[in-house]
Amino acid sequence: MLHGRPDLTLHLCQINLEIAYAHAFSTPSSIPVALRSLAFERAAVLFNLAALYSQLAIAEDRSSQDGLKRASTYYQVSFRAVSGRFNR
Repeated sequence: MLHGRPDLTLHLCQINLEIAYAHAFSTPSSIPVALRSLAFERAAVLFNLAALYSQLAIAEDRSSQDGLKRASTYYQVSFRAVSGRFNR
């Protein structure tokens, strides 16, 4: 539910937004799938954020103390994104 004025309250199920998805390893003949699920879109965005932060962690120089701390922080943020606790 979006918060604000009571007359502007809107449930996510009332949003009729269609989002097209293509398979990651699609061929030219593949047909994209269109879904009207904001929960699926949220999960996809959080998964991509987790992948990004894990790649940032891998890129850090873990042979130094500072690099190890940054990599650890990136891994923790990645975990929070996947577990749904990203805003904590």
